[in-house]
Amino acid sequence: VEERILTLCSGALSNIVREVELFKKTASENHLDIMTSPRHDLTVEDGLTGAVTKAYTDFMVATAATGSLLEGLVLLWATEKCYLEAWSYARSQIPSGSAPSTESGKTRALETFIHNWTTSEFRLFVEEIEALVDEYAKKFSGEQYEDAKNKAAEVWKWCLWYEERFWDGE
Repeated sequence: VEERILTLCSGALSNIVREVELFKKTASENHLDIMTSPRHDLTVEDGLTGAVTKAYTDFMVATAATGSLLEGLVLLWATEKCYLEAWSYARSQIPSGSAPSTESGKTRALETFIHNWTTSEFRLFVEEIEALVDEYAKKFSGEQYEDAKNKAAEVWKWCLWYEERFWDGE
């Protein structure tokens, strides 16, 4: 199972590179500035991110640096599951049969992102992570299992906490 996890993580890293390019391309095509903070109270000295975004990033780094493989895998699953659910909900709000938007650049960009994170391939990717989490967790038993389960649940809860606040723009 570890080799499959490594393959999945390698693919996830490639996806991050592809997604960064998607953000840049979409921003350029729609005349959006993604290099400045949407919050006017932040400055370059603040790092252009709010406290929640910084804390979320710190949480991810800390989990990657000190957490177990299971905790890291749960973090990946939780973040991707949040994306899938959020963008699927956004897609459900678009009237069926509506044509691509001729609206503002922001609307067109949102349509691009909705499409990107609601494909069947992305859903399968999220399901694959979930299956690997379940399979890897079977390696544990007894107290070790309970400890791993509790730590994984904490990662999941914190990820949801940060995701909710991140999207609220805190």
